[in-house]
Amino acid sequence: MSSHERKHPKDESFLATVGESVGSTLGTIAAKARAVPDALSHSSFLKAAKREGKKVVRKGRAVARKINKTASQKVRSSKFEKASRRTLRRATTAVKRVADPVPVKKKLARRERRK
Repeated sequence: MSSHERKHPKDESFLATVGESVGSTLGTIAAKARAVPDALSHSSFLKAAKREGKKVVRKGRAVARKINKTASQKVRSSKFEKASRRTLRRATTAVKRVADPVPVKKKLARRERRK
């Protein structure tokens, strides 16, 4: 008898066992793949990342408020300074006009001649 004619019953059982183990391995891999999004959504890493992100946003808003407040204060103070300087200039020119010996009509006449 040649080896090709002989039937090997162990081969069939061996193939069945290998097939079962491959199937179960693929099943566990698929189950783990399905469980990954769930595991990530409840993980402490994601919660910590969200919390840190919210902290950064809050701090950024606070800094923006502070910058805006100081900038508006500077603008207000500079407006006040400009107005006070303008008032002071007007007052000094008024005093000079009163103290000036040359009358206003003569000054106007001089201006007209220059044009």
